[in-house]
Formats: sequence, C-alpha cells, structure tokens
Amino acid sequence: MNHLFIQKLSELLPLHAEEGSIRQEISREALCNTMNQQTGLSTIEVEATLCVIERLFDSAALLDLRSLAAGNWAFVSFPAYLMARSLTETLANPNQRFFRHDYWEQGHHRPEEDAEEQRNLLRYLELQRARSTDGNEARPIRYVHVAWGLIKLEGKFLMHHREDRARPESRNYVFPGGRLNAADLPPEQRVPGSLPELFQTASPLVKECLSKTLERELNEELKLVVGEDYSYEDFLALPPYRQVEGARNNHALTEYGIKLFQICLTSKGEVALYDRVCNEPQRFSWFSSEDLARNTLPDGRSAYIDALKSALGDSIQSLLERVSDSSLFQPRFSGESQQITIPSSPMRPFLFGKTGKEKSVPLIMTERQWGLLFALAWHRKGLDLKSESSVFTLLPNGWIRLNDSKLVAEAKQFASSLADAGLPLIEIISDLYLRVSVEKSILFFDDDLYSYALHRDGDSEGLLDVSTQTLNTQWGAIHSSRVSIHITENVWHIIATIRQGHDPVSEPFAEGWERNLREKIDTRTRQIGLRKFIPIRDDWDGSIVRNNLNMLSGHAEVALIDDASALVEFDFSEEELSKPNALSTGVEVCRFSTANKAESFSKALFRSVSHIEPNESYDNIWKERFSNLAVAQLKRVSIVDRYAVKRHFERPQSELSGIARFLRLLDRDSSGKRHVSLFSAWPDNWNEDIVEKKLRLANEFKSVMEKLPKKNVKELKVVMNTGSPPLASAPALIKCDLPSRNPHNRRFPCKWFLTVYQIANNAINQEIEMSFVSGLLKVASGAVAGVAAVTVLPIFGPVGTITVAGIVVGSTLGAAAGIADEINSKDKKQ
Repeated sequence: MNHLFIQKLSELLPLHAEEGSIRQEISREALCNTMNQQTGLSTIEVEATLCVIERLFDSAALLDLRSLAAGNWAFVSFPAYLMARSLTETLANPNQRFFRHDYWEQGHHRPEEDAEEQRNLLRYLELQRARSTDGNEARPIRYVHVAWGLIKLEGKFLMHHREDRARPESRNYVFPGGRLNAADLPPEQRVPGSLPELFQTASPLVKECLSKTLERELNEELKLVVGEDYSYEDFLALPPYRQVEGARNNHALTEYGIKLFQICLTSKGEVALYDRVCNEPQRFSWFSSEDLARNTLPDGRSAYIDALKSALGDSIQSLLERVSDSSLFQPRFSGESQQITIPSSPMRPFLFGKTGKEKSVPLIMTERQWGLLFALAWHRKGLDLKSESSVFTLLPNGWIRLNDSKLVAEAKQFASSLADAGLPLIEIISDLYLRVSVEKSILFFDDDLYSYALHRDGDSEGLLDVSTQTLNTQWGAIHSSRVSIHITENVWHIIATIRQGHDPVSEPFAEGWERNLREKIDTRTRQIGLRKFIPIRDDWDGSIVRNNLNMLSGHAEVALIDDASALVEFDFSEEELSKPNALSTGVEVCRFSTANKAESFSKALFRSVSHIEPNESYDNIWKERFSNLAVAQLKRVSIVDRYAVKRHFERPQSELSGIARFLRLLDRDSSGKRHVSLFSAWPDNWNEDIVEKKLRLANEFKSVMEKLPKKNVKELKVVMNTGSPPLASAPALIKCDLPSRNPHNRRFPCKWFLTVYQIANNAINQEIEMSFVSGLLKVASGAVAGVAAVTVLPIFGPVGTITVAGIVVGSTLGAAAGIADEINSKDKKQ
C-alpha cells in the first residue's frame, strides 16, 4: 500500500467537532477524484484502496451507516474520528506500529503480562466479531481437535486443571487429554502441506491421529503408559462446537472437534494414577455425574465441558452414569456368598459366607498382623483411617502405598500366610501398593464394634443412630463412623420390642419385621461395615464382658460386675478393682462395692444442686433431663420426689400435677412397657384419717393411670413414709399397687432404697448392699432438701437374664410439671 496515498487520505478525512454534533461529510466520489489528482494513481487503484480503507473503518463501527448508504463518509463521533486518524497515520508511516516489532512472538522468554494483554485484546475483538454479525454466523478462525479420556472410579470422574492460569470467572477443570499438535502426526505428515488438514474439523488425517494425542496427553498429565497402565476404546465423537475460547493468548472464535475415549486401567495403572493424583492434589479433582451436570463442586471448583453439554443437553448426567468404571480390579472375594467379616481382635475368627449362613473361620494372627489387616479393611470400606506414621500413605479406593522396605517384606509374608490359610485377602501391586482384595459392598466388621441409640424425632418418627468405636492400631487410628436413620413408629416399636427380650412376631405392628429392619436399616448400616442390625444378639445371656459392652452404649451409664468377672473377663488390676473404669464404649464398669464411686453418681450429685431456671419450659425439661427414660433399654423406672404426692393433691383441679404430667410424657414417648415406682413423703397434715387418705390416694392414682392414652406405663407402685422422720431413715414404708381391686394398703418392713436396688439384683450380701445404698442416699439428699436433682441410671446385672432399673431423684419431677417453687406462675399456665 502506498504510504503517500494513506498520508493524503488521512488529511482529507471529514472532521467532527470535539463537542456537539457538528461534522463534515465527504462523498466517496469526491474523495476518489481528489486522491486521483493528488497521488497520480489510476482510478482503479484509488477505488480499490479506498474500498479497503472504507471496509476497515466500517468493521470498526467508525462511519455513520446512513451517510455511508448515501455514498458519503462521516464519522459517528469525535472519538471515532480520532480512531480513524490513528489507523491512517500508523499505516502512512512505515516506522510506526501499534505494537513493538516482537510483540506477537511466542515462547517462554515472553513476559506473562504480554500474553495476558494479547489474550484480552483477541478475546475482545473476537467477541465483538461474533456478536456483530447481523444474523450471519461468524466464521471460526481457529480449529482445535481434542481427545478426552473418561476415567471413572468409584462413581466419579477424574478432572485435570487446564494449562491456562486459574481465573475466578472461568471453569478450569477438564477431562484428562488435550489438543492435537503436529507431534501426533506421522513423521511424513509433519510438513507445511498438512496444515490445511488441521484447519478443518472434518479431516481424515486428524481422525486417524487423535488416539496418538490421547496417549501423549495421558502420559504427560498422568504418567500413564498405554498397554502397561491402561487401554482405551472409542466412546463418543461430539458434533463440531464453536466458542470464543482458547488457552492463554490462543484466543479466538474456535471450532472444536472433540472425541471421547473410555479408559480401562490395569491394577498397576490404577494405583499409579492414585499416587500421581495424591502427590499433586491441586492439579486434579473428582466430579460425580451430578457435579458435571451442574458444572461445579460444592467447594466452587468448576468443569469446562460446554461442548459435551451442548451436544447432550439434559441427558448429560444419564449418559455419564452409563460410563463403565475404569478399574479392571477384580477382587478375589465378590458376591453375597463370599461376604466376609473382619474380626475385632486377633483372637476372634473371621465370619465367611452369606448373611445368616456365615461360617466361622479361625486364623491365628499376631496383634501387629491383625492391626494391618484391620486398617486395610477399614480403609477399603472407605471409613476414616488416620495414619500415625510415615511408613505408608493412604490412597483412594482402599489402596495404601508402603514407604518402608521392611514393611513391604512384612506385608508380603502376611499376605502369603493368609493365602496359605485359604483367605487370600491382601493383594500387592509392584511390591509397593496393597489393598484388601474384597468387594467393598461385602466387607464387614464384627458387630461388637457397633452401638446404637434411639431418639424421638417428632410424634410419629424416630431417629436411630448407629456408630462404630474408635480404635488405635499400630498402623493408624480407626476413627468412629456413624449413620443416622429416620425410622417410622412401626420400626421404632420393633426395635424396642426386640431389645426388651420379646419376640416381635406376637405383636400386631411387627408383620414382616425382619424385612422391615433389612430394608429400612441394614442397607444403611452396611455402609459403615455392620453386616446386620440386630438390637440384641439372640445368643446373649446377659453377662457383661468386654465384647458386648458396646450393646449397652447409649442405654446404660454403668455396668455392675462381680469380683470374678472383674478379674477374669476384664483383667482388672488390684488398683482398678477399687474404682470404676471408663472403657472406650462409654459405659463405666465397676464392682458392686464401688458403685457409689461411679461417675454416674457424681453427675447425679451435681444435678441435685442444679436449679431449674424460672422460665424453662416443660418440653425442654423433659427433653434434657427425662426423655432418656423413655428410650433407654429399661423396663423399670423409679422416682424419688419428697413432695410429689403432696403437690398432686394440692394442685388446682384444672391443672395436671407433676407426677401425672410425668407419667403422660413417659407413656407417650416410651419405646416399650414401663413399670414405675414412686417414692415420696407422706404429707405432714395427713396424720389423721390415714385410712381415708389411703383410699383417696389409691383412687387418685388409679384415675391417673386410666387416663394414659398409650398404656405403655403398665404398673405404678407408690411407696411412702408415714412417720415424721426424714424419708431416708424411715423404718416402715407403705406400698400401693395400682390399679388394684383391693384399695387397702399393706405394710412391709424394708427400706425404700433397698427396694430400688433389688430391682437390679436380688442376690447380694448386706455389706455390698449398704455400700451401694450409701451412694444412692447421697444422690437423694437433694430431693430430701427439696432441691432439683435427676439421674437416669440403667443398671445391668452381672449374670443371667438382664434386668434394668431407671432411677430419677429429686424435685425436678415436680418442676417438669410446673409445681416446683422454681417455676413461676406464668409457666404454670403453659
């Protein structure tokens, strides 16, 4: 282009006022004649050059379109005039450029700031071009051919961070793979003549070479070697996809030709992949089909798969869910008939076979060997294992990398001994990685590792919490896992019936109870390794040993054992025999003679001096202090409240008394039958007409019982002191069985605390008995003084059929019904 021509043209451009709308216009014909005269060029040369300049100005939106349609040049604004002058002045001067001469050169020596500036410039220009087509689709100027590898493990797809730098506004994770480049072509095709093939999406040459792109990219990104670590097959070729996009400054309106390949990993490739991903966690991420369908993870990381979403639309998630798992790992144990339970100690046997038909498989292991196997199985199940040393590294999907040569030799020897015993449980890859060779869904652990608790979740539903113990092995800490299951009223009663020792078959609500538990509970508890949820083991004889303590967790605070059990079953030392022991199950274990030293009693003593706040509601009092009586594994509930009977008779007839409200709440929420004993003081003003008062008392509590809607409270026993001495030293007590055909009460010579204790165990000597009684007397002191106190204390006998007692002490009972002095008059009306 003639520089003189452009210089003259720049001087002839129509002017525009800097302020206001005054402007010049010049016709294309007049401009052509003037340029023809001043430059001496032919008319054809002038017209051709002006046509190019006019198109340049028009593409930059500088010229007024109405004037241009009339054959005239006029700029739309003063800035448009300045832009036109900048263009023409630069074109007219051979020493001027918009950028320095090396600005567009590429290479690692180029400043990152230049690449970012170029990217922004190209992106802006290309976005404007794509948007300003007046209905005509803009043509792409960049063509990219992509090979994506689908690696799906445990239901999630591996995604790789793009080479481009992280941008908050951009989606930065893509499937492993990448763009075809000249290195993927056959050597004879790596010539300039092949470039036209790369600048079109429908290219036979490209189609042949995309598999080489996949192999190269997976090696660069994941260090995987085809044939050795994986194989692949065609999965899906997407239709051409257009978008203004590109890595770094290769940014333009691009047409993508993308092909997806299904990746199948060998065992060696799988562990190598996991190792790579764990070593560089910032470069990789795992997305589920659902995550990919919405493009993002909960933590905000996002996937760039717009081409796939454009091709599949709403069906993208269903297609991704149909992608086969990439692991070729075939565990040695799979299927229901090969279910296996890992023992909770080296001396216990394995359980092998279908649930309900398990066979015991004894195997001698050292503590160290058992610890390794248990840690491997726990990790294989996907449960929380924390390594306490650097001798091994936890990898996904149950794999562990060994970092110590001695440990490698030890693990190989142990794996060999397991195989020789007919249980080839451990698989070792590359003398470096190992895993339990059992399908995750059929891998379980001894049920003595699990405990459960029932909670109310509304009037008609319950919540079942099943959790594992926390264990420490030589290989790492086995952290507790838990599932919470919402259960129906029907399932609630099934569980309550079984754990109270009754056969649910005889109950009207328990039709198909085994199926109910299997479908509602077992499917969830299997996720944390519990083969089958059974509220109480069928073969449990009620004896307290280490392996069944977990069955009491959540239902009892203390387990009482005799001296023989303490020495034999628990191996307590002389020092330990003299005090309660809090084991990992959360249940205290102590001898009868040390029961008064248990933490449970200390808590009760503390509560005996804890006042109820004036505005505390009945519901809160019940939930925080008493509701466990309804859900705990007990049948008998004993209440100690000095003023309960007195305030029952002194209340206004329109209000519920404390004892009446308590019985209603207990009846409403109980998981099974309850037998209640109430210990209370005889009112001082009842010294006359005792016989009449007894009759009234019997009729009153009979009426209370008859009004209970669910009839879960089957029996109420009222034990009272008729003398003036304090309740704790009363020589004679009155017992009233209600409802009863005989309204007359009868006397019997026993202390009321002795009555409570005998519910738990009837075969103890007087010396031990009094030690236990002294502890309860301390707890009761708050009740005698009229101070709020409460304890929920299920007590389990040492041998034989299990019996339980729940003990409630103090005027908290009265407060729960709004009759204690601490509750104000406003609360009484609730």
